[in-house]
Amino acid sequence: MHKIDTIVLDIDGTLLNREKQISQKTKDALIKVQEHGVKVILASGRPTSAMKKFAKELKMDTHHGFILSFNGAYLMDCQSETLLYGQPINAEVTTLLLEHLKQYDVIPMVSDDQYMYVNNVFGGMIDTSQMFNETGHKTNIIEYESRGGNYLLCEVKDLPSFVDFPLYKVLIAANPDYLQEHYQAIMAPFILSSRIVASTKPQHYNTSWVH
Repeated sequence: MHKIDTIVLDIDGTLLNREKQISQKTKDALIKVQEHGVKVILASGRPTSAMKKFAKELKMDTHHGFILSFNGAYLMDCQSETLLYGQPINAEVTTLLLEHLKQYDVIPMVSDDQYMYVNNVFGGMIDTSQMFNETGHKTNIIEYESRGGNYLLCEVKDLPSFVDFPLYKVLIAANPDYLQEHYQAIMAPFILSSRIVASTKPQHYNTSWVH
């Protein structure tokens, strides 16, 4: 029988249950296999900061596990918290992209290790009916994403001129009908230079840019 030496797990819909938690049964099983030498890697589109708490619950810092975040653009050693691999978006592309987004009714969100930066912290209310399967449901998507990423919020007047740090992902949000109508035009200038990930379907609320 072939010996398993590595387990790679997505987070949402795989590691986590409907309450967005790791069940005790799953937790015990993953800790046990690590005690027997199996490496565990958490892989997700989430930012690194949103994944660390799950890695600690699974004692991956003790057993030398790894976090693969930002849709594969960032690889971190959980024990030392050192970057092993990183592929940020090209700085010129970042500036062009953030300038390009100004002409659309979308909410761009960028982050460093501690903060999520947006134009207006109070301007994030969008229709999330499909996301929560509840007609008329609205969410402050900026608050939702910042809490999910474990970020502090910071308001910045002009993102293109402000960003001078490596970006591994640019997240944009919009009302689903608007995004459905405009997402191809939004993506078109960058389709060859960046990897673009839509949230399940383009009519859902967000689209991400990663290098």
